[in-house]
Amino acid sequence: MAGENQIPTAWSKLWMFRKSAIILLTPIILLPLPLHHNTQVVKCIYMICLMSVYWVTEACPMAVTALLPVVLCPLLGLQEANTVTMQYARHTNFLVVGTLIMCIGIEESGLHRRVALKVLLWFGSQPRWILLGLMVISGFLSMWLMNLSTVSLMLPITLAVCSEMKIVLKSSMEKYHDDDKEEDEATERILLNSPEVTVNPAATSKAANLDNEDLTPRITDENIEKAMLFGICYSSTIGGISTIIGTPANLIALGSFEDKSDQYAVNFLTWLCFCLPISATGLLICWMWLQIRFLSVRDMVKRSDDAAAKKRVQKVLQNLYNDLPPMSFAEKAIGAHFIALVFLWVFRDPRVFPGWSSLFHGGYPMDSTTAMLVGMSVFLFPKKSSSFSWIWRRDEGEELTGTSPSLLEWATFQKKFPWDIFVLMGSGYALAQACVDSGLSDSIGSLLVKLDGAPTWLIILSISTLTSIATEFTSNSATVSILIPILLPMSQSVDISPVEVLLAVTLSASFAFALPVATPTNAIIFSTGSVTIRDMILTGIPLNFAFVLLLNVMIPLTGPKIFNFDNNSTASQFSGTEMPWNVTMLVA
Repeated sequence: MAGENQIPTAWSKLWMFRKSAIILLTPIILLPLPLHHNTQVVKCIYMICLMSVYWVTEACPMAVTALLPVVLCPLLGLQEANTVTMQYARHTNFLVVGTLIMCIGIEESGLHRRVALKVLLWFGSQPRWILLGLMVISGFLSMWLMNLSTVSLMLPITLAVCSEMKIVLKSSMEKYHDDDKEEDEATERILLNSPEVTVNPAATSKAANLDNEDLTPRITDENIEKAMLFGICYSSTIGGISTIIGTPANLIALGSFEDKSDQYAVNFLTWLCFCLPISATGLLICWMWLQIRFLSVRDMVKRSDDAAAKKRVQKVLQNLYNDLPPMSFAEKAIGAHFIALVFLWVFRDPRVFPGWSSLFHGGYPMDSTTAMLVGMSVFLFPKKSSSFSWIWRRDEGEELTGTSPSLLEWATFQKKFPWDIFVLMGSGYALAQACVDSGLSDSIGSLLVKLDGAPTWLIILSISTLTSIATEFTSNSATVSILIPILLPMSQSVDISPVEVLLAVTLSASFAFALPVATPTNAIIFSTGSVTIRDMILTGIPLNFAFVLLLNVMIPLTGPKIFNFDNNSTASQFSGTEMPWNVTMLVA
C-alpha cells in the first residue's frame, strides 16, 4: 500500500516541475537534428520546433520565447545579430504602439463605457435584442481596442444586465405557469361536461405534459447568462479580425507583406473592406446560433408583450447610463483624436483616388506614421479645457490656470502597455526572415510541389481548417508566427496567390471558440463559473467550422477584386527567377 501511495506522489512532484523539464529537455531532445544534419535549413527547423514547443506548452512566457531568435540566429549561424534584432523594430511594431496609445487613452477617459451603455439603450430590452446589442458593441470596440480590454469592459455591464433579466424571467415564468394552469383547468372542464366527447384521463394528462414540454420556454436564467457571456466573448474575437490593428495576429501577418503590400493592395482600407463583411455576417450567424443554443427558438420570432419586464431592464440600463458623470472635455478630445486617426488611415491611399500620402515625397508616410502622430498628440494634448483659457477673453484680474495634465500620462501608458505584443510581432518577422535566409522557404516549396494539381479551393480550405484547429491549443499570435513563414512559400509551388494563403492563415487563427485556453477572452468568461467546458465545446466547434466555410466563400468571391490578385496570373508572376515576393515579402 505504501508503494502504491508513493506513485501518485512522485507523479505529482514531476508535474510540479513540468515546465522546467520542458525548458531543459526540449533543446536536448531536438539536438540530434542540427548535429546529424549540419545545414542551415535543419538549423532553422530546430529553432522553429523549439519555439513551437515552448509556445504550445507555455513552459515559459510567450514574450520570453519570442526573444529566442535574438539568441539562436547568431549562435546557429543563421543571421548576424544586427540583422535579426532589426526585425523587432519594424514600422508595423510602431503601428501597434500608436494604436495602443489611443486605446489606453480611450480607456482612461471612460469614453468606451459611455458609448457602450448608450448603444445598449437603443437595442431595447428583450433578451435577443440585448444579446445583439452586447455583441454589436463588443464587436465594434474590438475593432480598435484589444479583445481582452473589450471583454473586461463589457463583462460588468453584462453581469448587471443578466442579474435584472433573471428577476424579470422569474416573474414572467411564474405568470406563465399560472396562466397555463388556468387554461388547462378550463379545457378539462369543457371536455368533461361535453356529452359527445369521451375523455381518457390518462391520455389527457399525457397530452398536457407533451403540450407543456413543447410550449414551456427553454429560457432560464442560466441560459440567458451563458448566451450573454458567449456573446461578448465571441463578438470581440469576430470584431478583432475586421481591422489590421484589431488583433496582433493581423499585424504579424501584415509584416510579412510589408514591401509588397502596395502590389497586392494590402492596407488598412482594403483589409477593412474584405474583413468587415465577414465580421458582420459572422456576427449575425453567431447571434442566431446563441439563440438556438441557449434561448427559445420560438422567442426568436415571437414579439414579447411584457411591458413591465421591458421597463425594468430598460430602467437598469438607463440608471447605469445616468450614473455616468457629464461628458468631460477629455472624452470629447480623445474622441476627436480617434476620428482623426481613422480618417487618416482610410484616406492615406484609398486606391479610388490619390490619398493624402501622395502629397509627400515618394508617398513615404505609412499607417504607422499616422498612428504615431496621433499617439504623440494624445501625450501632449491637455485633458481640461481650462488649458485653453488664454485664447478667449477673461475677466480683468483673472489669473491663468496653466496647462492641465495631458490626455494620457507616460507613467500610465508604461504601466498598461502590453509590451509582450511588441516582442511577439518581432519574433514573427525574425522567424520569417530566418526561413528565407536559411533556404527553408524554398525547401518547403519544393516539397509541396506535389499539391500543384490540387484545386485552389481545396488547398485554402485545408490550410484554414488546420489553422483553426491548431489555434485552439495555442494563441493566434503564436499560430501565425509559426505558420506564416512555413506556408507562404507554398503559394509559389502550388500556383496560387500568396494573399490567399495570408488570409487563410491569419483569419483562421482567430477562429478559436471552443476551448478556454484558445484565447484570453475565452478564459475570462470561463473563469466566471457560469459556463463549462462542455458548453464551450458544444457552442464553439460549430462556429469554428461555420467561420472557416464563410472565409473560404469570401476569399474567391471578393478577394481578387479587393486585393488586386488573380489566380490565373500567379504562375506567370512566380515562374521567373526573381521571385518578386518570396524574399521581399518575408524579409521586409
